[in-house]
Amino acid sequence: MLHFKAIKTAGAAIAGALLAGCGAHESRQAGVIDVVTAISSPTELKVSDLGKTITYVPLATNDSSLVGSQWAVTVTDDLALVRNSGSIVVYGATSASAGVMAFSLADGSYLNPVGHCGQDGEAYMFPFFTVDPKTNVLTFDAANDKRVKYSADGRFLGTYPQYSKSFSAPRPLITDDTIGISALQNTPGQGDPFLSIIFTSESGRLLDSIPVISTQSEEQMGALSFSGAVTFDTFDGYMPHSQADGIAFFVEGQPGMYTAPAPALWRSGDELHTLMRFSDTIYSVAMNRAPEAALIFDMGGQGYTPADNGKRDLTENDLMIGEIVETPATLIFGVSKGWNKRANAFIGLYDKKEGTTRATKASEGFADDLTGFMPFFPVAATPDGRYVGIVTQEDIAKWMEEHPDAKVPESLQAVVDSEEEPNPVLVIVR
Repeated sequence: MLHFKAIKTAGAAIAGALLAGCGAHESRQAGVIDVVTAISSPTELKVSDLGKTITYVPLATNDSSLVGSQWAVTVTDDLALVRNSGSIVVYGATSASAGVMAFSLADGSYLNPVGHCGQDGEAYMFPFFTVDPKTNVLTFDAANDKRVKYSADGRFLGTYPQYSKSFSAPRPLITDDTIGISALQNTPGQGDPFLSIIFTSESGRLLDSIPVISTQSEEQMGALSFSGAVTFDTFDGYMPHSQADGIAFFVEGQPGMYTAPAPALWRSGDELHTLMRFSDTIYSVAMNRAPEAALIFDMGGQGYTPADNGKRDLTENDLMIGEIVETPATLIFGVSKGWNKRANAFIGLYDKKEGTTRATKASEGFADDLTGFMPFFPVAATPDGRYVGIVTQEDIAKWMEEHPDAKVPESLQAVVDSEEEPNPVLVIVR
């Protein structure tokens, strides 16, 4: 079992309390994303700012490959992995529709299912997974503190111990060559904010723990607890079919507590990047070295901070970073004034080479100046640097009603003409 004290001491060589956005060891010049200036003067963003081609890839539809009503898409360099969530019961079984399907990213053809939900020795509990993009191996949580592995072509690869049974180390967000990588953060409002990146082996052994923003204590790792009536609001996302996830708790007699929709850990090319909830600094992390500040969001002092979370509500005077989708060349982000405020939301683009930041109203997206069709909203990126968006038949029909003279790309015509609702369409910019 991986205990919290092991995590706390593993990175003792990196000493001191690191406040959000400052203090970590920096061996390179961090880029500055000028959020305030960009959103004060919105401008048009274009698909050609991201790449030279835009391609529509409908996911094949047949009786074996129907995407359910609750789904999410993960992409590797050659695959689109679709998670059908079905109806998930926290203390029970998932519905029969829950599972994972593999499609070709090149042409959208259906390849195969990947494993199944259930309680047998080869089953996973829920269809939530991590995938190693180098090997296309998927790893799932299973019953009895186990994890199961599948190849993307559906082959069962074995059962392994949980990376950690301790609440202090959450399930891995990334799997890379059998190493599980987790982002460990404390509960909002419980002590000073901290963030550590935890590397564990398949057997659950702690390989390294990198304090990014800390100090931490074991008492800070309790679950969310409230006194009084509680309501909550999920984050809708600034981009259609957003892959971002966030939730706000509104407590009678208490300030709000928020889990930010920005990701905690992701890949940018060969680097691992991490961001604490509501922090202004993206760090590059790796085993056996101190974290390095890679990018800093300059919010002109208007950003809601980790220290605010759980102590005061997020108001319309506060800036909040939402989705982040990054490639080695550029970074796309969502930002709003207040929680989940689409009317006050923007999409920003940071060019790493030029060091420039531009933004547009979130409703505008990236104008398709390559084909003249509907705007592009990136929600994911492939490891090799392509941006991926998602559209549905309903999205296309709504846009065509507003632009009846627009020419439908040939690859979308079958989707437009279908009398049944087909699977989602991936939009890939390279």
